[in-house]
Amino acid sequence: METTDGKWELQFRDGDRTGWITVSETTYNDTDLHDHILTDPGDPTMPDAPDYTPYSIYMLEPHADHATAENGYIPIEAIAERVYGKPYSSLRGCQQDDEHIGNDSVKLYELTCDEDYLDALWAVDDAKLYLGWDSRTGQSIVKTGMTELDYWLSIRVADENTPATVEANPPKTQDLENAVFESRFFADRAFSPSLKLILADLIRRGELPRSNYLFRHWW
Repeated sequence: METTDGKWELQFRDGDRTGWITVSETTYNDTDLHDHILTDPGDPTMPDAPDYTPYSIYMLEPHADHATAENGYIPIEAIAERVYGKPYSSLRGCQQDDEHIGNDSVKLYELTCDEDYLDALWAVDDAKLYLGWDSRTGQSIVKTGMTELDYWLSIRVADENTPATVEANPPKTQDLENAVFESRFFADRAFSPSLKLILADLIRRGELPRSNYLFRHWW
């Protein structure tokens, strides 16, 4: 169904629940979201990716025990932790992409389109990080010389040998490079990289197939 602003809407069904998501015209024409995903018998776009059953849309599943290579569910947090060597919060990453997303709603990441995928890769490699707006100076705070992924990887959690170096709720504009938080909860809340950025990087690394991904925002 075409909306008044030129976007397109597809109905999404997950078991006994239904909902609507806004997509591009290309995805609308090529995809059927009944029962989450539509098997695509064509060749995988990324032949070096793990041997997942090809789907036009994959479901991003934070809990690895609910995902298999055949059912179209991707254990995103388990893959990210294996690749980057630290836990990743897909919930916080989704909120980085859309801070106003409602609970129990879904967000579609369209990465089959070359333009969207290349834009996401540009963000992966961009060594300029927006930290926020400083109301005291009336200026945007931008950190240069470090990518979003490197910034996130520099943030750690305290242990018996490394005490916390920042408060639990630091100002949004505070530079957190090499910061140590009391717990993972506070670290994830202070900064988690964009889920779209993570997906693009994992696709480029050959960890995920080039496709579209659906994430259900939950608490």
